[in-house]
Amino acid sequence: MSSETPAGLTFELSLRFGADRRLKDALLAWLEARGVTDYAEGVIDGVDLAADAEALAALIRDGSDTAPVSVYGFDRAALVQLEAEALHAFRQYGLKTVVAEIKTESWNAAWESGFEALVTRRFRVQPLGGGLLANPAAEGEGGRILIELKPGSAFGAGDHATTAAALMALEDVWDELGSRRDLRLLDVGTGTGILAIAAAKLGFASVQGTDIDPEALKAAAENCALNGVAMGLVLAAAPPPEMGRFAVIAANILVPVLHELLPRLAALLTPGGRLVLAGFIGKERDALAAAGALVGLTVASEREVRGWLGVVLAKPAIPR
Repeated sequence: MSSETPAGLTFELSLRFGADRRLKDALLAWLEARGVTDYAEGVIDGVDLAADAEALAALIRDGSDTAPVSVYGFDRAALVQLEAEALHAFRQYGLKTVVAEIKTESWNAAWESGFEALVTRRFRVQPLGGGLLANPAAEGEGGRILIELKPGSAFGAGDHATTAAALMALEDVWDELGSRRDLRLLDVGTGTGILAIAAAKLGFASVQGTDIDPEALKAAAENCALNGVAMGLVLAAAPPPEMGRFAVIAANILVPVLHELLPRLAALLTPGGRLVLAGFIGKERDALAAAGALVGLTVASEREVRGWLGVVLAKPAIPR
C-alpha cells in the first residue's frame, strides 16, 4: 500500500463478465489465489456512494451472476497492476474492468451497514456502534467478549471466514494453555489487530504484532485503543529475533508467506508452544502440515469455516 495516497481516498477495481457464473467463480478463485480478500460482489454499479449507503450494503450481500466483483485498496497503482494481470489471465472471456476513486467516508458507511457480526464461542466482533455498548470491562451478547472495530476497507472487515477460523483456533489454544499466567502471543500480519485484541481480552500476559504495512499497524493501534487493550507493534516482514520467544504465534496470512516463515516461527515458539495458522483452504492443508513436520511441529487441532481453515500446530514440550 502506498503511503503517498491522499488521506480519505479509496480506489475500486470493478471486474465484470456476462451472466456465466462459472467465469465469476473462476475470477474469485483467481483473486483469492493472489491473496486478494478485500472484494465484494455486486458493489457500486449505479449506486451513489455519498447518498445511498443502504443500497450499497444490499449490493454487497447480493453477489448475483451479472453484478461486478469490486476490489478495494488505497494504492491505485497496485489496483491498475491487478487489472492488467486480470485482463491478461481472462483475455479470451470478455472481462470488462474499471478503476475508479471513491470516498473512504462513503465506503465506511456501507462497510458498517453490510458487516454482519462475527460470533464464536467466546467472542462477538462487530463494527463500532454495531448495536452493543463498547465497554472493554463488560461482556457482549450471550456472555461473549465484545470486540469492536473501526470501519476500514484496507485490511478486511473482520467477518471473513478465514478470520473466523483463526479466532476459533485461538479459542481452542486458550482452552488448552490458558491456565498458564506467563503466556506471550505474537500476531504475524496483524492487519486490523483482531487476533491480538482477542488474545489480550482472553488474558494473555503479553501481546505483540507485526505487519509489513504502516497503515495496518495504525489501524491495529486504533482498534486496540478502542477495545481498551495494550499491544506492542513492529513494522517487519518477519518477526525479528529480538522480539524473543512466544508460547503462541498466530499467522493469518498468504500461503506462500506461511511456507516461507514456518522455520522462523517454529524457532520463536517456546517448548510446548502453539502455532495458529490461517488464510488457506482445505486443499492447501496437507502441504502446510508437511512443512510444519519438517520443523518439528505436529497438527494439534483444526477448525473450518466455509472452506477456510484454522490449524493449530504444536511444538513438543521437550525439544527433540
